[in-house]
This record gives sequence, structure tokens and C-alpha cells, in this order.
Amino acid sequence: MQRIRLLYEQIEEAKRLMLSGTPTNLRLALILLDNAAELVMHRELSYRFAQDDYYARLTEPSERKYSDEERRKAEQEFKPMVSLLHHKLHMISEKQATVLCVCHEMRRDAFHRGEMNATILRPVTELLFLTVCDLAKVFPVHSYAIAGGVPSGENADFMARFQLDRPDTLGDEGTKESIYRKLIEGIAFDFSLRQTLSGDLQDRIAAIIDGLAYLNDSNSDRKILDHNLRYTQFWRERGAEVMKKAHEEGRAPKDDLDVAYREWSENPGARYTMDKIERWGRQASAIARAKHLADALAKYIGIERLIAPLEEDVDDAVFDFDEHINMLVKAYRSP
Repeated sequence: MQRIRLLYEQIEEAKRLMLSGTPTNLRLALILLDNAAELVMHRELSYRFAQDDYYARLTEPSERKYSDEERRKAEQEFKPMVSLLHHKLHMISEKQATVLCVCHEMRRDAFHRGEMNATILRPVTELLFLTVCDLAKVFPVHSYAIAGGVPSGENADFMARFQLDRPDTLGDEGTKESIYRKLIEGIAFDFSLRQTLSGDLQDRIAAIIDGLAYLNDSNSDRKILDHNLRYTQFWRERGAEVMKKAHEEGRAPKDDLDVAYREWSENPGARYTMDKIERWGRQASAIARAKHLADALAKYIGIERLIAPLEEDVDDAVFDFDEHINMLVKAYRSP
């Protein structure tokens, strides 16, 4: 019975943390739910693998729907596990697979780097919560042990919380449905997630453009912003080295820099341009009109991964620029 409790109590604790609403508890809830999803998927795949191994030993025909490599990866990594259950075993829908994989990436950032966007944290955690509850309801319970006699201690508490009469029915569809209803009770999912995701990206993209203008003495002329954005990337990747080499060889660097910039512009070219930033802005706006929440989440994470490095660079540059101005002001005021 502890096997059953482990999953449901983990989801229960995630719910308690999620309902508190604090960023720290929401982050912990996201981590717990990601682990609960991995737990229920791992159990199902372990059963499937053991069953196939059994039939293979009996030299009976096997109905394996996966390769040895797919199995090896699914035993070690989260996304291949989701992929196998979705594409080959058809136990997870495309939308569920998207939510699980995107939220796993967010959990990784929250756990390993301590990063999580507070604006989207609550609705994303709620979406993962409902997805994990669905998996717990749909995935079969293949085996569990029940101690003899009347349940006591934590087992009795579990039965009472979910208003269950008999532990031997924990794997029944009706009991799983009852537990599911109890778990999602009181969860009022915010279906404005599309608008929240869209608005967050649009605000961040606008802040990037404002930051670029600030670094150009508050000049918001698009052509100037685009040229300076491109040239900054060129300078980091090639220009500084070209300048250094020209000085070492005793030449004026201008001609060398002009030639290098033209060559660099053709190959590989700028990673970030105003055209790209504006296109990402339009794509971010379209997220609000996504048909499914999973689609909105997938598009969000795709754009977020593209803008995050530029966002960090601009923030750092603005900070350094402000520090430089502060030093000049202090130097001017000092006697």
C-alpha cells in the first residue's frame, strides 16, 4: 500500500505547497510534481519492460514496440521516457507530453539554477498538477501489497483522507477516479495562462528594446539600434581580435575591420537583429490566441530560450553603463 501512497501523497504535498501561493512553495511544488510524473511513468515502463523480458525468455512472440536504444534512453532520461509512452505505447497524449517536457525544463532551471519566472509560476504549476493527476488516474496499478488486518497509522490516515473503505480496491478504476476528484478539489485553474505567457514575453521583449535604446543614449532610431546590435556581436566574435592583430602589425585597423565586418555579416551573420526581435514579439503576441494550453506553453518556452541570452546581455550592459555613469558623477563631485 505504501507504493500507492507514495505517489498520491507526493501529489497531495505539491497541492498544499501550490495553494500557499508563495514563489518558494510554488517552486517546490513544481519540483515535486515533476518527480511524481517521472515516478508514475517509470513504474509503467518498468512493468512493460519486465513483461517483455519474461516473454522473451519463454521464446514466445513479443509485442515490443520499441528498440533497445529507445528502452535504454527511457530508463535513464525523462524526455525519452515521455517520448516512448507517447509515440510507441500511446499512453500519453501529445498535449500531455508537451506539458511534461516543458515543465521538466522549467523544473530543471528552478532546481539547478534557482531560476523561475514568478509571473508564470502559478498557472504553469497548476497545469502540471492537473496533468500529473490525469496520469495517476489513467495509468494502471499493476501490483501493490496490503498488510493484514485493519489499516493503521499512515495507511489509515490515507484511507480516511480519501474516504476509502477497502485497501484492496486501490487499483480499481472507480477508486482511482474518486482519488482523482479529491486531489483536484479546490483547484480553480486559471485559463488565462495563454494571455499570461504572451504578456510576459511581450513585456520582456519591450524591455530589451528599451535597454538597447538606453545604451544608445536613449536613441530609439531602429536603424541605429539594429546597426549597433549587429556590430556589438561582431566585435565580440571577431572585431576585437581583428583590431588587436592590426595594432600588433602596425596597421590602422579601420580597413581590416570593414572587410571583416562584411565577411562576418555574410557568414555566420548576426544572431540577434531588430528584425528577429520584432518577429519574436509578433510570435509572442500570437501565443494569446493559441488553441491549446500545451501549444501556448511550447511556443512560450521556444521564444523564451531564444531571447534569454540577449535579455541577460542587455541587462548586464545596462548595469555596467549605469555603474560607469555613477563613477563619472562621483569623480566630478569629488574635490
